[in-house]
Amino acid sequence: MTEHTEAPLNADEILDVVDAEDHVVGRAPRARVMAERLRHRCVFILATDADGRVFVHRRTPQKIVFPSLYDVFVGGVVGTGESYDEAAKREAEEELGVVGIEPEHLFTFLYSSADHEWFSAVYRATTPVEVAPQPEEVAWHAFLTEAELEAALPGWDVVPDGLEAWRRLKEWQASAVRPVSRPDASAAVSGLGWRYLLGTLRTAVPAGSLAQAAAVAVRAAEVCGRDADGHLRVELRHDRALLSLQSAAQADVTGRDLDLARRLSAALPTRPHAGEGDDAARSLQLVELAVDALDIASIRPFWKAVLGYTDEPGRGGPTDALVDPLGHGPAVWFQQMDAPRPQRNRIHFDVCVPHDEAPDRIAATLAAGGRLLDAEAAPAFWVLADAEGNEACVTTWQGRD
Repeated sequence: MTEHTEAPLNADEILDVVDAEDHVVGRAPRARVMAERLRHRCVFILATDADGRVFVHRRTPQKIVFPSLYDVFVGGVVGTGESYDEAAKREAEEELGVVGIEPEHLFTFLYSSADHEWFSAVYRATTPVEVAPQPEEVAWHAFLTEAELEAALPGWDVVPDGLEAWRRLKEWQASAVRPVSRPDASAAVSGLGWRYLLGTLRTAVPAGSLAQAAAVAVRAAEVCGRDADGHLRVELRHDRALLSLQSAAQADVTGRDLDLARRLSAALPTRPHAGEGDDAARSLQLVELAVDALDIASIRPFWKAVLGYTDEPGRGGPTDALVDPLGHGPAVWFQQMDAPRPQRNRIHFDVCVPHDEAPDRIAATLAAGGRLLDAEAAPAFWVLADAEGNEACVTTWQGRD
């Protein structure tokens, strides 16, 4: 490690000291914070250029922590009274020497070692122009592809908190594309007001007008950032904005969708909730049309053509379901029959409702003259019929794992 030749930078800067829940409990000069291992806040920004290459650098000898070591992130401490987002933008623009940086928060973890402890908020950002790194902070820099970076890291003396952040980032990236089980998806978001339905997270945000609902949609897209197009879908009504999250590439809920749901719940001016009353509950339901068939492969092309439907991503087999590419109509799936069944209808609706709404929906259907034909598979589904025997199923995600 290079010896200090100048006084450490920013030793007298006042920082917030925080408790184990990241609540501010005091303030102290930066030098004391570091010397006494007081818990505080930091930001880490993975900066990339237009080609996706990662900005890497070597810290200057006068840095108060980890001088002259390599780092794969830009960033630093969060100032007194400053938010993580404000600090991320400030640190990125200062160290890179550019303006117009808009860091996107990914996750936060507590970095802890024998000498240091700080909450670490990890961001990513793309620099819009060539960088002009701050000479007081950056002794050397380069843009490397991830493959080049992974090859270089074993030979570098890298800041330990940056290495931990990099390791966690790779884990986060892997979990972000991994489908989540039905129980885990439902449990992760129910407390936030979202509901899990048919491989989708769904919520309703009340609004006082169509213009307010549109403003909710704009804010939701901003929060989702570069993931909006691949995960977020918004439907607008005069009294609410309906938000849905699903990986378009996998037609399923992934770890990234759970993260976006948490971020949307925290960022929207009105916290998303499932709603109160019959109208709000119905806004969260999804409807499927089921076709019972002896030879699914022979009839599937007909329904695909007549409806103008398409395959779900990764599910284009001869018996797989079909979906509306515009997202307007209900999905169509095919139920295998083992014998002709002329005494019953062969097309029925599946109405997927939030699991905690199912009992009320069934009770209302029975009160309206319906009959309960079969509850053996509950809580996955209940089979009901009208007075003439036409059937519909009330379904939930439960009982399927």
